[in-house]
Amino acid sequence: MSLAGVNTFSVICYNVAGLPALLSSGNPEVTTVDMGKRISDWDIANVQEDFNYHTYLYKENKQKYRTATSGGVPFGSGLNTLSSLPFSPLGIERVKWSECSNDESADCMTPKGFTLQPIHLADGAIIDVYNLHADAGISDNDQKARASNLKQLGEYISENSPGNAVIVMGDTNTRYTRELDTILEFTQNYNFTDGWIEYVRKGDFPKKGAEAIKCE
Repeated sequence: MSLAGVNTFSVICYNVAGLPALLSSGNPEVTTVDMGKRISDWDIANVQEDFNYHTYLYKENKQKYRTATSGGVPFGSGLNTLSSLPFSPLGIERVKWSECSNDESADCMTPKGFTLQPIHLADGAIIDVYNLHADAGISDNDQKARASNLKQLGEYISENSPGNAVIVMGDTNTRYTRELDTILEFTQNYNFTDGWIEYVRKGDFPKKGAEAIKCE
């Protein structure tokens, strides 16, 4: 079942927290199966931290097209794409970040980065779907590494998806309000539309240095 209407498609982004059980606060063998079932209703799903419970995530998932795992911790990036729409025969491209920081999180422990998976929407219509997991933490080094991540991704998109329709989804670990975070520059420099800014905040970008916006 798709959540999208006629001539539309639905997407979801989900950090599935698939770290080994010793590093997890939950019961991943149970919760990961449920996550896989729940994301089946979307046409395209990008997941992050799909590490050591990948088989559980796919066990009861219904999407027909799914990328193969790149491995658990510390070998894989944890990035995968699942889709009810067909993948391009070009396959998935996996790219590791050129910079990372271990200041507040073990970001250099795995080959975090981004992926590109072209997807066929209809005859002659292909969209380039990018999935990312940026550096975490809020130290200066973490934020500088994250800025480098977004710059690397933006340059890759410019070089590899010129003129193509593009969707970027992932765990950016960013806030518009942080002084050194560059999600605003990434969005504007590469002419992206942020769905949250567009439809929830009616085009109003949060100001750098302002108080963090909390969910209510």
